[in-house]
Amino acid sequence: MRIKKIEKLNHARYRHFNWDTTVQPFCDSVNILFGWNGSGKTTLSKIFYNIETDTKLENCSFKIKTDTATLSETDSLNDLKSKIRVFNDDYINKTLRGDKQIPYIFFAGKDAVDYSDEEEKLEEKRKKKIVLPNTHEDT
Repeated sequence: MRIKKIEKLNHARYRHFNWDTTVQPFCDSVNILFGWNGSGKTTLSKIFYNIETDTKLENCSFKIKTDTATLSETDSLNDLKSKIRVFNDDYINKTLRGDKQIPYIFFAGKDAVDYSDEEEKLEEKRKKKIVLPNTHEDT
């Protein structure tokens, strides 16, 4: 099941929003939202993030058109949530600033690189006292 468009939306910046016929539907792979501050990117990402995490937004109603159905906030969105990955401020706050392991991010490579020796050398350099000249003649 793939999201094609948001037919109707009533939340935050979007009051009585209807998808304009001139707007292209979402593509089948990755969709990136960008725009001016205040244009509604955060609102859309929160709606998608809440679908992904199976939580409800207060005072939010929507109809999402997929390739197989039209769904609203009261429908079961389980088939839809497995197709959504949102990387917004909510995601950052819950993963990078929390104690959880970061989902969907992994390191690929033969071996993990150990930088502990370099880190120790840098720490030693940082601890060394640097004496700056007092006057031009001291240089």
